[in-house]
Amino acid sequence: MLFKKICSIAFLLLFCASAFAVEFNPANQKEMTLNIELKTSVYFSGTVEENDSLKIEMLSLNDFEGQEILELNETLLAGNEIIKPTYKIIEGNKYALFEVKNLINYAENPELQIITKARIKTTAIVNPVTNDFPLNYGISSNQEFLQESKYIEVNSQTLKSKAELEFTEKSELEIIKHIVEWVNENINYDYNYYEVINSAETTYKLKKGVCDEFANLTAAFFRIKGIPAKYIVGISFDGKQWGNHGWLEVFMPAHGWLGIDSTYGEAMYLDATHITLGKFFDASQASMKIELPEKIKIETKNELPLISIENQKTFEKELIIQESTFAKQAGLNEEITLKISATNPSNEFKILPLELVVHDDFQVLDKKK
Repeated sequence: MLFKKICSIAFLLLFCASAFAVEFNPANQKEMTLNIELKTSVYFSGTVEENDSLKIEMLSLNDFEGQEILELNETLLAGNEIIKPTYKIIEGNKYALFEVKNLINYAENPELQIITKARIKTTAIVNPVTNDFPLNYGISSNQEFLQESKYIEVNSQTLKSKAELEFTEKSELEIIKHIVEWVNENINYDYNYYEVINSAETTYKLKKGVCDEFANLTAAFFRIKGIPAKYIVGISFDGKQWGNHGWLEVFMPAHGWLGIDSTYGEAMYLDATHITLGKFFDASQASMKIELPEKIKIETKNELPLISIENQKTFEKELIIQESTFAKQAGLNEEITLKISATNPSNEFKILPLELVVHDDFQVLDKKK
């Protein structure tokens, strides 16, 4: 349920009694200062001749909403040589351009290493909605983000049928919540899909994947329902480690582009662990581009990002928990009902990620129940 003033709980419940020991929770992060190191290795092979060169175009860190670059240093290491990039901006995305001349000089050790070191400040993006939009009116702007793309098949009859039967609300706000919630609950997160990208239709059939699959399927449902959706490439913390990540932005009249992450169940809200690299029509547009002679072959390898937290701030009083009641004891197979009353202190609609934390001493026999 959406809520205004008095709220009903959506997604996961952020309820932490003071006696509970709570680990680092990405959803709680309001503001962070981070030190980042990214490494990409490029290996070349084949026949290398005099004057052969190699050009690389790759995404670089840039200022976006909720993200400020405080320091940035990018280099390409070729043998003992350090090569600095030039930069260009295309449709709001920043690219680092490296050129390695006389490639034959590095043929004995054919590994090039690109290292990005940065210090950035991130702030959670909270998009309270004051004006809902009735989808039967149709969204007239940003129509290009309703179209079919490589990984987002809006013309799939399977996906169109599902969207028509499942997502029937007239309110854009309710549709956004319903789609994000459905994908989050019905697609199983599976690390076996980390090295591949499956399309929306394939994900719907397999019912599993990682962030790319979650984002592709979510975007397909949005576009089918007439809601423009962008694909965002970046980095985030999944509760265990920092890694490459994909999520979305959707367009809402009167509010613009709003953050959506169905992998984590976040809608109109992105926690401060989200680090944006680029915004695209489709994930296929985000790949590194390498220009070189046809007789030379290339392999690339991306290492997991190394990120340290310099400082951080968490959210406080986004919700006011007024009371909670629950049974003090229960017999075998007896159900316990937990009732919570909460107030939204603002005068705006919010969709918040929430989590129920169970005390370490509590023995859970059936985790689903």
